[in-house]
Amino acid sequence: MQYSEIVPIDYTLAAERLEQELGSPMNPLEPFSFKHSVELDELEEFPSAMCHLLEEWGLQDYYVPAAYGGKQGGFDELFTLCRVVSRRDLSVAIAHSKTFLGSAPVWIAGTHEQKMTLAQSILNREYIALALTEEEHGGDLAASECAARKVHGRYLLSGTKWLVNNATRGTILCLLAKTHSREKAQGVSLFFIEKKKIDQTSFSHLPRIKTHGIRGIDISGIHFKNAVIDEDALIGREYRGLEPVLKTFQITRPLCSALSLGAADTALRLTLDFALKRRVYGNTVFSLPAARSVLIDAFTDLLICDCTALFAARALHVLPEQMSLWSSVTKYFVPTLLENMVQSVATILGARYYLREHYAFGVFQKIVRDIAIVSLFDGSTHVNLSLIASQLGQVVEAEEDHSISSSLEAVSRLEQVFSLKQVLPEFDVEKLVLRIRGHDDLRLGLLVAATQFDEQFEYDEEYPALKDDLKLLLKRFAQERNVVDQAIRELVARQGDIHITTEGFELAKLHCILHAASACYYLWLFNRSVLQGDFARGDWLVLCLIRLLKLLSPREEIVSSAPYSEQVLATFLQHFHANRMFSVVPLQFASSRSNEHVDALVRRPTV
Repeated sequence: MQYSEIVPIDYTLAAERLEQELGSPMNPLEPFSFKHSVELDELEEFPSAMCHLLEEWGLQDYYVPAAYGGKQGGFDELFTLCRVVSRRDLSVAIAHSKTFLGSAPVWIAGTHEQKMTLAQSILNREYIALALTEEEHGGDLAASECAARKVHGRYLLSGTKWLVNNATRGTILCLLAKTHSREKAQGVSLFFIEKKKIDQTSFSHLPRIKTHGIRGIDISGIHFKNAVIDEDALIGREYRGLEPVLKTFQITRPLCSALSLGAADTALRLTLDFALKRRVYGNTVFSLPAARSVLIDAFTDLLICDCTALFAARALHVLPEQMSLWSSVTKYFVPTLLENMVQSVATILGARYYLREHYAFGVFQKIVRDIAIVSLFDGSTHVNLSLIASQLGQVVEAEEDHSISSSLEAVSRLEQVFSLKQVLPEFDVEKLVLRIRGHDDLRLGLLVAATQFDEQFEYDEEYPALKDDLKLLLKRFAQERNVVDQAIRELVARQGDIHITTEGFELAKLHCILHAASACYYLWLFNRSVLQGDFARGDWLVLCLIRLLKLLSPREEIVSSAPYSEQVLATFLQHFHANRMFSVVPLQFASSRSNEHVDALVRRPTV
């Protein structure tokens, strides 16, 4: 089937519409062009016009559940919308999508009245902020010095929140404050702060903070001095403010990965375009074996992250009780791998990656700076590794006995997550838990894939070598899974809590690689009948597993990548020339439009 005949999977339809509306970012006349993005970045100016375009289209409607008048459906849909925006400009994507982050605690734990107020504000294109951090405490949210003291049925709020996205522009804040003298998590509460409802002299905005990347967005702070807050502003239970925040992160961490995927797609696309056109030593850069190897590895890394992150977004609907682990795995693994990938392909561009003008309007250097911020959002790399390590002991202990029935049940649940033919159930926020309470289906699924490989599917005998290599790789990953599990058991037996140990962090990193391998396999297994072209065959999957095995054991080569590299390279080039997203489920990107259409967009009013 040719690309022009492909019918998009349902969750990509809204993103396809948004993509076409925004036009090609390579066209300097488009209001959402790379040229415009770099100009705003140089000026450190908020991207008001671009955000206005998103609001005219209605992106904010996808931040609001349908029950409250919005269009929020599957998180895979919102995930793909974020990729479409972030491939153009991470500053815009972050500035706009932070409204979803700021609103999520209310959808999780707020009252009906709070949700109604919030929905109306978002649909009216207002910005929402999540005010958690303070300069002296960073990621230690429970150590809040911003305090809300209860007096005669109301709260007096005093203190400063710092490094808050949309702190100044936001009309509503979900704010974490100490409400009791108790230590740590038992002493903080979450509040729904409507700025217009409190005395305007009782708070002040802090100056915008200069940043290395995403230079123009509103990262600032806010200071309160005896601001009177009504009792009904409390979100959830008093003293339990961290719970809705931590559950919020389980939702937003997979969506953060969409930011990295969008930016990395553009970085790789620009690099490939340069390599195909630039001539050195009498031929193109692309013809050089070293450059081709870097490009193939980068494309493979992007596909690995594509599978891992899409799985996490869909798993929110099917297995929310496992998201305390899976969201942290996704948030650590995807932004980290893609940030390294962008640095890798930058070596092909040479000096051009560093220039603030010239090639592609200088947007590559902006991506390098911007993409580095994603790993800091919603818990830094170390925070997420700590969260992963803290749950591994319970997971491996719960799954020491792998019965046939438990294996089949895990695979059945994975099919519901991964199969793009299946309709996702409605998201049930009540099923989110702070810690995984037993089985990790992807962990068990990896072991099942190795032991029941021949039973899971019948493979076309036209490609016997691919089947044999895939089987060998899955067996090797299962062996590594058992080795890692045993190491976790031994470390827990020696030290008990392993979440702050160096060894625990290293085991958490290995767990993430194995998690990604299982995600890649099951996304392919359950979608071979709907994937198009080369993605149905599976060469890309073998190459992804080889790449992940290199992360586990850099010098090990149990399967040669040579038979698969050229086929995957052909797929890579096909996506590029067809102007489609680098994804297992490719989305059609916008082409350049007529000047008349572009002029009409440019004349739109800004905010």
